[in-house]
Amino acid sequence: APPETHTAPPQSHSASRAPQTSTTLPPSPSPSPAAATTAVPMSPTPTPMPTQSPTLPPPVNNTCDNGVCSGKLDERSYEVVTLSNNSLRVLLVSDPESNLTAAAMDVAVGSFSDPPEVQGLAHFCEHMLFLGTEKYPNEHEYSSFLKTHGGFDNAYTSTQETNYFFAVQADYLEYALDLFAQFFISPLFTESATGREMNAVNSEHEKNLESDTWRLWQLLKHVSNPAHPFSQFSTGTIETLNKSNISDYLWDYYNTSYSANQMQLVVYGKQSLDTLRQWVNNSFSGIPNRGVTTPTFNVTSFPPNSPYSGQLVHYYPVADITQLSIYWQTDPLEKKYRNAVASFLARYIGHEGEGSLLQYFREKDWANALSAGAEFHADSYSLLYVSVDLTSAALPYMSDVVASVFQYLRLLRGLDEGEWQDFLEVVQVNFDYAAKQDPDDYVVALAENMRVVDDPLDFLGNPRRFVFDHSLINHTLCSLSPENAVIFIGSQRFNTSDTNSTDPIERNSTAPPFPWPELDSNEPIYGTYYNSFSLSFYKTLLSYFNSDLVESPFSLPPPNKFIPRDLDILTPVGEHTVPEVVDGTPQGSSLWWLQDPQFNEPKLDLNCYLNTSNAQYTPRWIALTSLYIGLLELILQPTLYPATELAFSYSLASSNDGLSMSFSGFSDPAVVEGFVRTVAEVLTNETRLMDVRSFNLAKDVLLENYRNYNYTTLPYRYISRYLQNVVMERPYWKNWQVLDELRGIGIDDVIAHATTDLFSNATVLCFAHGNLNQSQAIQYASIVAGAVHLRDDDALGAYRRDRVELTESGNYSFTLQTLNPDDLNSVVNIIFQVDRVCDLPKDSMACSEDSLRTAAHLGILSEIIGEQCFYQLRTIEQLGYVVFCFNTVHEGVGSFQAIVQSVSSSPEYLVERIDSFLDSFRESLAKLNETEFKKLVNVYVATLQRKSLTLSDETERFWSEIAIGQNQFDRRQQLIAVLPSVNATTLLDFYDTYVLDPSSYRKMIIAVHGVDDSDELSGVTYPMDYSQLNQTVSSYP
Repeated sequence: APPETHTAPPQSHSASRAPQTSTTLPPSPSPSPAAATTAVPMSPTPTPMPTQSPTLPPPVNNTCDNGVCSGKLDERSYEVVTLSNNSLRVLLVSDPESNLTAAAMDVAVGSFSDPPEVQGLAHFCEHMLFLGTEKYPNEHEYSSFLKTHGGFDNAYTSTQETNYFFAVQADYLEYALDLFAQFFISPLFTESATGREMNAVNSEHEKNLESDTWRLWQLLKHVSNPAHPFSQFSTGTIETLNKSNISDYLWDYYNTSYSANQMQLVVYGKQSLDTLRQWVNNSFSGIPNRGVTTPTFNVTSFPPNSPYSGQLVHYYPVADITQLSIYWQTDPLEKKYRNAVASFLARYIGHEGEGSLLQYFREKDWANALSAGAEFHADSYSLLYVSVDLTSAALPYMSDVVASVFQYLRLLRGLDEGEWQDFLEVVQVNFDYAAKQDPDDYVVALAENMRVVDDPLDFLGNPRRFVFDHSLINHTLCSLSPENAVIFIGSQRFNTSDTNSTDPIERNSTAPPFPWPELDSNEPIYGTYYNSFSLSFYKTLLSYFNSDLVESPFSLPPPNKFIPRDLDILTPVGEHTVPEVVDGTPQGSSLWWLQDPQFNEPKLDLNCYLNTSNAQYTPRWIALTSLYIGLLELILQPTLYPATELAFSYSLASSNDGLSMSFSGFSDPAVVEGFVRTVAEVLTNETRLMDVRSFNLAKDVLLENYRNYNYTTLPYRYISRYLQNVVMERPYWKNWQVLDELRGIGIDDVIAHATTDLFSNATVLCFAHGNLNQSQAIQYASIVAGAVHLRDDDALGAYRRDRVELTESGNYSFTLQTLNPDDLNSVVNIIFQVDRVCDLPKDSMACSEDSLRTAAHLGILSEIIGEQCFYQLRTIEQLGYVVFCFNTVHEGVGSFQAIVQSVSSSPEYLVERIDSFLDSFRESLAKLNETEFKKLVNVYVATLQRKSLTLSDETERFWSEIAIGQNQFDRRQQLIAVLPSVNATTLLDFYDTYVLDPSSYRKMIIAVHGVDDSDELSGVTYPMDYSQLNQTVSSYP
C-alpha cells in the first residue's frame, strides 16, 4: 500500500496544521508504545495533515532556472508556464533520475465556500471528482490505472483550497495526466455515485468521532464568530448533505468555483521540460476559465475587542491528557511570505534548548512537549497558536503556566536583525542541502505555495529572498496578548454532567486563582463537553498574565553551534556500491561502511545495534528500556535541540535483546564527532542519568502514552500492528502488561538496567553510510562501542522476533471488544499466511528460488487487487471509510491481508463481504492473459528498480539486511531474476492455494467489535480466546 501521505504527519514549528479532510487513507499502522522509537512524542494524538505554510516551502539550486530559484544540490530543471487559452499557471519539474512521477492541482476554494445549509459540500465535491468523467466514464478507471501502474492518488479539502494529487510510474505519466485533467473539465456527478459517496463522507466523519484533534478543531470553530464561515462544520455528514437537490448544489459549486484562473498545476516527471509542456497543453488546455474571483471574507473569526477574543474554554477530552492550546488572530500573514513572520516566531517559541519556554516548563514538571506556528491562514487574518502537552501536575499552577507563555512572548519583542540572521542561516543551510522529497509530497507543497505566491522566483521558497521586517514582527507579537487570546484547557479532571472527578484540582500557586467551572455545554457535532467565558470577567487574572515574574527564567537561544562549515564532498574511493566490513573498531564490535557513490551530498547516517546477552524480553525489560530512552532524551534535549533544527537527528529504540541507535545529518567531521560523543558519554554515566526530574517526566509521559493508546489510536491502526503483533509475533506483550510494570519502576532501577543489563556483556554492530571515509567511520563507531562493556564475540545482527506459525490449514480467529469502550467502529483484519520471502539455505549467498517466487507472487497480487478491493468494498458496497487489501512481510514471513473498518457493519458481515470479494476476484485473475500479465510484471519490475530518493532511504535498505544478518543487498535483483518462472497460471495457483482453498490456506481473522456490536464469527475452524493468549505459544492451533 502507498504511504499515508496526507493524514498524520508530525507537527512542526513552522507549518500550519489545520485538520483537513482527505479522500483516501492508505494504511500506515502505528506501533504500540513499546515499539515506539521515543518515549516522548511531540503530541498525544495523531494530527491530520497540515496545510504547508508558504513561509518555509519545500526544499529545493541557488540558481534561477526558467524563473525558479532552487537549492545548491537540486539538479532538477524547472519551468513556469501559463497556458495561453485558459491562463492556467503550471510549474514543470523535470527529474531524469526519478522513476516515480507525480502531479498536483491546487484549486483556490475550500470549505469556507460551503453554503450554510449544505456544510461539507466542498469536501463532498472533492470526493465526487474521482468518480467518472465524460471522457472516462468508468468511475473506477482513474484510481485503477494508477494502482496497477505503481502509483496512487489522494486529495484533501482545506479552508480555502482543495488539493488533488497522484503518483505513477514514469512511463505512464502522459495517460495519467489526461485522466487527471478531466476532473477539471467534465466530471459526471452521477446520481448513483452521489448517493453512495455521501456514505463515504459520513464514514470519514464517524472515523474521527473519538479523535481529540478533530474535537478540539471543531470546538475552536464552535466558539468563533458565526458570521465567518470558519465557524461551520467542514467534513459533512448524511444529515448535512442529504438534500433532494444535492446534485444542483454540486454543479453550482463546481461551475462557480472550479476555474482555470483559480488553479495551480505542478507536474513532476523524468521526461524533458519540452515533453512535459506538450503533455500539459494537450490535456489541460480544455479546462474552462470562467473568470472566477477568489472568494474573500471581510469579517474575521476572533476579532479583537469582541466576544470571540479573550475567551477561556475548558473541555473534556477523550484521552486522559492535559492540554493547553492558545490561539491568536493576527493580521493576514499568508501573502507576506517573504517576511516569514510565523516561521521566525515559531522558531523561538518552539525552541527546546536552554532558556526556552519548554525547558522552563520541564524544570517545573509542568509540560513534556510544546509546538507553535500558524494554525491556518485565511484571506482576512491568520491564526497563530502555542500548544503545550501538560502534565497533570501543572493544573494547580495553571495561572503561572499561562502567564509564563505571555512573559516569553514579551521577551520576543526584543528580537532584532541578529536573531533574524541566525534564523536565516539555519533555514538557508537546510534549503540548500535538502534531501529530495517523495514526488507526490513535493508537488502538493509546490501547488499549495503557487496558490499564495505571486512571483515564481518564490515558488520554491528560497530563503535568500526572505526580507526582515522588524515592524511587522513586533506588530504581530503585540497581537499575541492575553486580551486577544482564545485559551483552551483540556483535562479529564473537569466535572461534567456525566462525570464527577474524584481528584479535585487544588490551587497550589500564590497567583490569582484560575477558574475551574463545571462543563455544562456540548459542542453539537462531536458532543464535546466544554465551558466558555470571557477573560474580561477576571481582571486580576488578566493583569497577572500581563505582568512578569520577579526573575525571568527565559533567554533567547545563542547562534546555532551545529551549523556545518565543512560541506565538501569526498573524492570517491574505488567503485563500491554496497556496504563492506572494515576492521579497526574495538573487539566485540563490527562495522559496515559505504562511502556514498550516488547522492553526492554532504550528509551521512550512522546506525548501531547494541546486543546484550543479558536480554530478557519481558514486559519489565520493555518498561525499563523505554524509560531509559525517555530519560536519556530529556537529558540530551537542551544540548542537542539546536542540532535538530539543522536536519541532524538521533533516535534510540528498544529491541528484543538490546538497543538500536541512529544518527543522521550533515557530514562535517567536527560537528558529527561532537554530536555522537555527546550522546555516547551519557549512555552509562550514572551521574548524568541520576536526574530525578527528567526521570519523573519521562515516566509520566510513558504512563500517559500507555494509558491513552486505546483512545488515541484508530481501530484499523491498532488492529493491524498492535493486536496483530500480540497475536502473531513472539515475543510481543500486551500494553497493560507493560503498564503494570511501569508503575513500580524507580530511577535506580533504570540506571541499574542501563549499566548492568543493556550495556554490559554486549556487542555493537554499526553501519556508516554517506559522505565519510573509512577512518571517520571507524572513529564514530568506536565512540559508540567505547561507551559499553563489550564481550569478546562477533557482533551479530538483531535478534528477530518469530512469526507464529499456523501449522494447520483452516480458519483461525481472535475476537475482542473495541479497546476504546465508547468507539462504535468495528474492524476486521484477515491475514492469509504464506511462507518466508527469503529462505537462506545453509552456506548459500542468495535466497532460495521458491521463497523468491513467493515474494514475487505477493508483490504482483498486491498490484492488481488493491484498487479493486477498495472500489468494491468501499466505493460500491460502502462498508466503511477504511478499506485495504495489501501484502506485508513480518519478520521474514509474507502474508496477504485485508482490513475493513466500519461503524455500520458487524465483524461477521465484514468477513462475509471480504470473502465474497476474494472469491469473485478469482475471475479477474483467471481472465489474465500472458500479455496482460507481462504488463503487470513490467510494472512490478519498475517498482523494484525505483531508485532511493534520499541517502537515508538507501541507508535503511542496506541496514535492514545487515541488522537481520542476511546481507542480501541485491535482493531486488534476485527477485527480478526469478520472474521468468512466474506467469498468470502460477499466480492463479498461488491465489487458490493461499487465499481461497480451505484445505490449504492458513487464514487468521482478528476481529474487533464496536461498542454496539457483540456477535461472534461463524465458520471458524480454530476460535481462540484473546484474553487467554499465552506468549509462550509459538504456533497455532
